[in-house]
Amino acid sequence: MWDKIKLFYKNIPAMDGSLFYTSEEASGYPAANLVDWSETTLWRGTTEKPLYIYCEAPQDVTINYLIIYGHNFKSAGVTSVVLQKGQRATGDGTFTGDGSVIGNGTGGYTDLHTPVTPQDDSTPVLAEFNATSGKYFRLKIDGHSQPPQAD
Repeated sequence: MWDKIKLFYKNIPAMDGSLFYTSEEASGYPAANLVDWSETTLWRGTTEKPLYIYCEAPQDVTINYLIIYGHNFKSAGVTSVVLQKGQRATGDGTFTGDGSVIGNGTGGYTDLHTPVTPQDDSTPVLAEFNATSGKYFRLKIDGHSQPPQAD
């Protein structure tokens, strides 16, 4: 029985030194709210399609799953959620608070799994895939008619 239990515990965007940002966010609902471990703050996107949430890890990390809980993806009309891996980093003109340029893997992205369609708002979005190592990742959220949000 215990061989069927999995613990999903890595929170790469919350690692010290990770850079984390989004292509669009509603005023007052920044992407930083996704990694603050608070159940009372949330990120809210816009109706811009697709939405991207970028993460640059401080060094190469190995991952084999994506899990998102505490979202409204189904009621917002989201039809596709997929984690993508960036091939290399180049500056995109976005700057952090200390003035450094954020690299966003604009050398191209590869889907790490088949896109997931959310079942409902209370079921986590879960995708498992073959382990891969990298530093640049982005989450692609598409198909929505209302602003998606997550906490």
